[in-house]
Amino acid sequence: MKKAVSVICLCALLLSGCKQMKEVERVLVKEGGEYTETVEIPYEPPTDEDPQPSSGSSGVDETENSGGGNESSDTPPAAVDIGYSYDKVSTDNGIAFEIKVPSSKMKEVSAAQFGMSVEKEDNTEAWLLALDYCKRNPGSRLVIPNGTYRFYGSAEVDLAVSALNDTLIDGSGSTFVFRSSASKWFSFVNCSRVCVQNLSVDYDWSKQRLADVVRIKSADPANKTVDWEFVECDSISAGMKMVDINKMTGNSLDELVVGDEEYKYTYLNKTGITAKTVIGKNVLRVKYTSVLDMMEEGEYYLLRHFDYGGNAFVLTGCSDFSFKNINVWSVPGMAFSIGGMSTRFQLVNCNVMIKPGSGRHISSTVDGLHMGATSGYWRVEGCRFTDLGDDCINVYNAVAEINKIEDEKNLVLRRGSLEVGDTLIFNTDEYIPLNFSAKILRKESVGSLLTRITLDREIPAGVKAGGIVFNEKLNGGNYLIKNNVFGRNRARGTLLGCGNGMVEGNTYMNTQHGAILVVADIHESWCEGTGVDNIVIRNNTFKNCASSNANAVIDFAAKNGGKILTTPVFRNVTLTNNIFENFPGLAVSVQSSGDIKINANSFSNPLDNVLKLSERGMISVKYAKNVSITNNIWNNSAYMNLSDYISITGDISVMKPVISGNKIQ
Repeated sequence: MKKAVSVICLCALLLSGCKQMKEVERVLVKEGGEYTETVEIPYEPPTDEDPQPSSGSSGVDETENSGGGNESSDTPPAAVDIGYSYDKVSTDNGIAFEIKVPSSKMKEVSAAQFGMSVEKEDNTEAWLLALDYCKRNPGSRLVIPNGTYRFYGSAEVDLAVSALNDTLIDGSGSTFVFRSSASKWFSFVNCSRVCVQNLSVDYDWSKQRLADVVRIKSADPANKTVDWEFVECDSISAGMKMVDINKMTGNSLDELVVGDEEYKYTYLNKTGITAKTVIGKNVLRVKYTSVLDMMEEGEYYLLRHFDYGGNAFVLTGCSDFSFKNINVWSVPGMAFSIGGMSTRFQLVNCNVMIKPGSGRHISSTVDGLHMGATSGYWRVEGCRFTDLGDDCINVYNAVAEINKIEDEKNLVLRRGSLEVGDTLIFNTDEYIPLNFSAKILRKESVGSLLTRITLDREIPAGVKAGGIVFNEKLNGGNYLIKNNVFGRNRARGTLLGCGNGMVEGNTYMNTQHGAILVVADIHESWCEGTGVDNIVIRNNTFKNCASSNANAVIDFAAKNGGKILTTPVFRNVTLTNNIFENFPGLAVSVQSSGDIKINANSFSNPLDNVLKLSERGMISVKYAKNVSITNNIWNNSAYMNLSDYISITGDISVMKPVISGNKIQ
């Protein structure tokens, strides 16, 4: 007989002569087969030794909670004086904040009490019960007995909890394995003072592979066919899901990393691929129009079957949230997605990487850490993000573009993150401030990605269609990125769309595009970045980065509609004591910038590169003012043309560059 699961809630009992309501008890009953198991969830009332403080006597400032949940009935319990440690961040460029982490006076409870078991096919129900207990009992330390726990339910269920406060979740080195490819594996909404630690998560590749290495077995450009051999599969299907294919480089299968050539399969399938036929147990013949002519016999490619699927960890509206010693071995979407005005969060000693010994070639199919709408104050330290399908870290502020001005107080905006009551800051299409701001009184959707906004003030004449609008409450800045390893990935190492940051002591290796891209970009498919002020990038090592030459190793560029902006969108940035090794093109490209210092860095290219670019090793400056390039060292080699190692484009009298103390050795 199939086992059924039911949850029985006993009615609350009012105690005679006492104003306190007894906690609702829950019993998990598993029925069917030859046994019945009952698991009682303990209720631990306050005691004289450990009193529950009133809302006025708590040791924690309750104003730090980020709201009370999605519904009025989801009000969080009062904060509990459980004792905290404070993880403090302070840098010499003025960044200072602290994150509360629960540390003592906690009531320990085992996840096994809620029915979690390594024997189960699906631990979803038990896990949600455990989270609910912690929500109702702030000050809980939820301990997961070491083991591998499966989440193999047939439904795509978000494992979500809201208003969880003052909780420590300790995985004890356990691994959670998921089969869901569209749901959020862990979703925390409006949660405060929470730490998740000592846990690994993984996707079940036996259900469906996230990516495959294919070798070009034969290529026939004359007949427009190419045969893909799936080197890690015994059988394949012509109907398998495919979203992207990237060229790989390396001397052996184990050493392969994503290289320069990229083909978007969704695009190819519409306009370039005309047929797919299985011609061997693991060989697929692809017939195309012309777009795959560059594929050659013997080359290796990474074919992704997923990109924006389910995410592993999602934070929305959270504060004082910590991830420590977390491994994301693989996920069909992003490893960490943080938004909804979350603030004061950190990843410490966390990894998004291929599980050792698995033989796989991808971890997260897209970004490792994606932050699009936060209030900032965060750090990433001692982590490793490698073998991803997109960027290692992408942090930016969502902005909006003025689509149309309808009258003195109404306008239509494209994209952006907008709510009634928010204050909007208006700029020209070149990011020049207009010294005008106004609050949103009303909003309504008026089309795809379009929102009509009513303001509390009249719109001045200087505000024009095409202008850029910032939301004052969105500021993802104030951050520390320190002592991490990034790379072996498609796309960039870190995208920095927010200011007040320190990027220090990191190793970047084998990034397909630039290692660090400081960006603001208005595009048909996105509107990202308010510009940056105050970033220090120092003591980092960049090895074999920007292999596609799509960007410089470190690249500053603000664009609107593909056009580079000539105004200083990026200011007060220092690049110092960094090491650049083996890159194909520009070391640093500075555009749309002002007050940039490039000091005491070293550049070397002792190995040949197939692209053989004349600008290899150079620093390029254009559309930038007050750029200082001093005391840098270029290590001479036959593979760099150092006759002109600094390129200044523009009116020198206006740009006012300072160049001194640089040398070739």
